[in-house]
Amino acid sequence: MPLFTRPKQIRLCLQVPPQIRRCCTDASTGLLPLSDECIQVKWEPISDTEESLPTSSLILAAFTTCLGRLQLYHYLDQVNERALYCDTDSVAYISRPGEPDIPTGTHLGDLTDQVEEDHGPGSFITEFVAGGPKNYAFKVAIGGDLSNIKVCIKVRGISINASCDELVTFDNLKAMVMGSRDKITVPIPHQIARLPTWQIVTRASHKNWKPVNIKRRRVDVANTVPHGFNAWDMAEEEDQDLLEAMELLADA
Repeated sequence: MPLFTRPKQIRLCLQVPPQIRRCCTDASTGLLPLSDECIQVKWEPISDTEESLPTSSLILAAFTTCLGRLQLYHYLDQVNERALYCDTDSVAYISRPGEPDIPTGTHLGDLTDQVEEDHGPGSFITEFVAGGPKNYAFKVAIGGDLSNIKVCIKVRGISINASCDELVTFDNLKAMVMGSRDKITVPIPHQIARLPTWQIVTRASHKNWKPVNIKRRRVDVANTVPHGFNAWDMAEEEDQDLLEAMELLADA
């Protein structure tokens, strides 16, 4: 499998005369004057002449991302079905008396209690709802006081402000997740857009807000499983003993 693809075209706007003269002598694919003092240069870099930096390493890059996910799976394995939501570097789970919590720390690979950091010591989440990646909301008891509740909501691609704060709410997300409400069209009155003509404009737009679950399937109201998952009911005690022995070897 090839590791490299055909380089994309690069566009630059140049105003310095030496740079313009140098680009005019290269094998550029296109020159477009923008003004008396600025020119747009478009070309494709030659991959044979590209040199990698001595500090770059494809192996280290792959190992870093792989190790981060293995560390996330290690934390998820500690909470098992208590996990409610996870991202690349975070886990939201149910904390119950008598069941271990994920240890926190300040070293590389450790997790921190983001709720207490943002809302003060003793704060905890009383209710959590998620509609997909970076689409969740929760209620926090500030300082552990159940009479002082703050709602936090995050939706990817939507800036929550006065134009949509009555639509993008905890209750609406919960209703969509529970299936009692359809998708919500959120207006975006002032969205910055870039046109192909190198112009930046502000125009009205909208975004459909709804739960998205493309990586897992729901089996009941409260549980989901990965696509392709097939529950296995072990009928023989020998199979159960074998799996327990394998788990002990893995933990050793």
